[in-house]
Amino acid sequence: MFVETIIKNASGGKIPNLQKFVDDVFKKSKLYINPDIKYRPAGSRYVTLVYNRKQLGSVVSLGKEPFLIRLNAIPQYIHKSLDDLLPDMDSQERESLVRDVESNEATLTGFGDAIVDLKKLMAMDPSDAVKTLNAIITAVEMLLFENENVHGGAANKV
Repeated sequence: MFVETIIKNASGGKIPNLQKFVDDVFKKSKLYINPDIKYRPAGSRYVTLVYNRKQLGSVVSLGKEPFLIRLNAIPQYIHKSLDDLLPDMDSQERESLVRDVESNEATLTGFGDAIVDLKKLMAMDPSDAVKTLNAIITAVEMLLFENENVHGGAANKV
């Protein structure tokens, strides 16, 4: 699966402890274990994440950026949803978990307007990181269906 590509691209210590993060967090998160989230390969560098026929985002792995999660939502909307999903977390910390795609990243392969700050998740206890990553994904899932209800269901169908 795509995890091998991530580990291969991270060889040489580009991201310390990435293997541990993949095993202890990513593989235990809903991004990996939820059967409703499908991985659609799009070449060797990324997979599109599809949730109930909607593009949730993508997981990207490049030589200079071994592991990146892009999400199909505006970061500020994700932050608002996280207020309810992670109420015990400091608001600035919540907001730092997901950010806009920066101008130098606009040409990165993959799909999504928001990027998950994996370094912040890697700094957490693994069980907290799984809970946090799951909350981020839940927020995007909710936003996709909220958008469908507002716009009649045509947006982002795969």
